[in-house]
Amino acid sequence: MVQPFKLFQQLIFKKNARFHELGYANALLEDEIVSGIKKVLKTTSFGELEQLVNCFEKEFAVCVHAKYALGVNSGTSALYYALKVFDIGPGDEVITVANTFISTITAIRETGAECCFVDIDEATGLMDYTKLEQKITKNTKAIIPVHMYGMSANLSEICKIAKKNNLFVIEDACQAIGASFQGKSVGAWGDVSVFSFHMTKLVGAPGDGGMLVTQKKEIHDKLRKIVLPDWDNALTSTQIRMPSRLSPLMVPVLSAKLKRLQNKVSTRCTQYKFYEHAFSNKQELRLLKPSSKTESSYRNCILVSDSIGKIKKNLSKASIPYDIIYQPSEKFLNKHSLNVELPVTYNLIRNHIALPVGDHLEKDLLESVTKIVLSVI
Repeated sequence: MVQPFKLFQQLIFKKNARFHELGYANALLEDEIVSGIKKVLKTTSFGELEQLVNCFEKEFAVCVHAKYALGVNSGTSALYYALKVFDIGPGDEVITVANTFISTITAIRETGAECCFVDIDEATGLMDYTKLEQKITKNTKAIIPVHMYGMSANLSEICKIAKKNNLFVIEDACQAIGASFQGKSVGAWGDVSVFSFHMTKLVGAPGDGGMLVTQKKEIHDKLRKIVLPDWDNALTSTQIRMPSRLSPLMVPVLSAKLKRLQNKVSTRCTQYKFYEHAFSNKQELRLLKPSSKTESSYRNCILVSDSIGKIKKNLSKASIPYDIIYQPSEKFLNKHSLNVELPVTYNLIRNHIALPVGDHLEKDLLESVTKIVLSVI
């Protein structure tokens, strides 16, 4: 019988390489995951299943330096609940960035609030805090910094501006589990923060999942009233709630991967530095780079170049995987946001690709990527 690790090694190189490692990590942890799932399936009471989720919530809270954590069915749901816990709705405005997954925008719009975009910093591709205050109006209620590509936005400055203007900070850390800012995990700075366990994340479930974290008991208690059913009165009264819970079947997978998160981050950091060294003397090429205060989890390695069209074409010819990370159109942004003037964002959207990184990739593939990219310049 071919062992899972050997099987995946046979699939990863050249034309069979994949940008994401969806099944690879599961295969390496197969025995531990299967044992955990069998335990879930043998559980005989709702209370025991709930306890499994509760234990993982505590484990996750410790990992991200938070006091409280609450598991839900997806990162999208987590974003929506994070907004609702502050009663954000019609007439309110929420400031965020445009280069993000659609869920950030969807969650804001679903509350009835308006979305207001601020431009990004050119070096990091993250929220430019120096342009933040000019976007604040009398209707602004919250700021959502999005920690894209595994990097952290400048949380100290963003939180300072929020406090000065009496605004809530909701960290969208769905892309950045394992990252930190000034030595403190992303997710530990905001009033509420959200994480995603979508299968493409560094800690990913076979299906989906999400987590809300906070440092404040009163916020955690209010979130529980929004997220969890009131079972004591479920058959006797209506409830203004939208129940959503992390599936106990996801817990064994997530717990196993969470324990090995730093190993995964270390691998990606090494790969990022390989690309960084290869392109260091080429002015026509640059990588989005975490700030000096950030420890990135390197979910993505973003290459920016005016020659990106040729680079994409040549990588495709060689059957080498790459990705485009969230490319909303100007028409879409103008329809769903207020005051769209985002020159740096639009430039990044037009001129970037995500280079392949991950445990499932051999160094030979990274060398092939760099040769093809450099051949275009």
